[in-house]
Formats: sequence, C-alpha cells, structure tokens
Amino acid sequence: KKQVNIVLDERPKTITRAIHEGKEKEITGEVALIILELNSFYGQSLQMNEEMVWQIAEMIVSEYPHYNIYDIGLCCQMGKVGKFGKMYGQLNGGAVMDWFCQYEKQRLEGIIHKRQDQKTQSEWGSTQRNSGRLIDLIKDR
Repeated sequence: KKQVNIVLDERPKTITRAIHEGKEKEITGEVALIILELNSFYGQSLQMNEEMVWQIAEMIVSEYPHYNIYDIGLCCQMGKVGKFGKMYGQLNGGAVMDWFCQYEKQRLEGIIHKRQDQKTQSEWGSTQRNSGRLIDLIKDR
C-alpha cells in the first residue's frame, strides 16, 4: 500500500519517460543493477550469468514501460522474501518475469482500491458541501 501511495502521490519517472528523454541505456542499466543485486542474494549455484541479467533487464524495460524504479525494486524485494511463492532451483528469467506478472496484478488492484477510496472521499465531501448549502437555504427561509 505504501508503494501505491509513493507512485500515485510522488509520481516518480517511469521507464517510458526516461526513454523519451533519451535515457534508455541508463534506465536499463539501473534495472540491471537491481537484478544483479537480486542475483547476489541467491547462492552461487543458483545465480544467473551476466548475459541473463541484461536480457531480463531489457525484457522488464520492454514489457513494463509504465513502471518506475520503485516498482522494479519492490517487485524484486517481494520475490526475494517469497511473496510470489518459494524459489525452487536456479533463479532464471522465467521466474523473475513471473514475479513481475504477479506484481502487476497486485499493483493494479492497489491502484484501483486507492482510486476508489479517493472517489468515495470526493463524493462524501461533495455530499457534505451540498448538505451544508441545503441547511443554509432552510435557515434563510
């Protein structure tokens, strides 16, 4: 929930925006660094090679351009702690991309919930304002 608030309130730069600013290599490098950190979390026998790390970074940049660096870091952190299921065998691109697929579903649910809360608060505020006006009209009569 905290992540959703950061994304909606602070509006960090998305991958798409970085690409439009001509920084595709930089953002892909940042994603690769997060994947490398994830890779180092697992034992030597479970780690991916450098080529695999870059391929995954490029896939994430391609498949999730609406994400920002917070999303990517949070997804990897959630995967590390088992929020998307236990890791069996070697860390690989399929597992990491599956984490991102699951994260996408949770992220969208969080955004929808946040937007519904905002709409409810807005409608409640509007109802209170209208009630206040009605009371003022009745008093004036």
